[in-house]
Amino acid sequence: TPKTAPPRAPAAAAGPGPGPGPAVGQGPGKGCTVSITLYGTAVVEEGPTAERHRAIHLGANPGYSQFIEGPHVAVVAVHVDSARICDVQDRVRLWTVAGGESEPASPAPGPGPVPLR
Repeated sequence: TPKTAPPRAPAAAAGPGPGPGPAVGQGPGKGCTVSITLYGTAVVEEGPTAERHRAIHLGANPGYSQFIEGPHVAVVAVHVDSARICDVQDRVRLWTVAGGESEPASPAPGPGPVPLR
């Protein structure tokens, strides 16, 4: 059975870096995104689903097979519910799957990062 984290647990964080398009929050007076925390459910994929995702990832990143293949390398799917987006001026916005980007966010929900078991 897949292993999951409790719902709404921070699933990942990403800093600035190259990507497929402009950073969230770019534009007049918005600044550039410097941190994104994703909230949702992380699932360790197994079987055919894991192998399909692994093959797609390896096809897109052929020079990084050591991070994609091997007996101790898991495929983790993150089902995102919302995200906290922080820009270079330390302004935080909340994005949700249902409603898109909102006004400045309130303090972070939950007790903090929850490790997967």
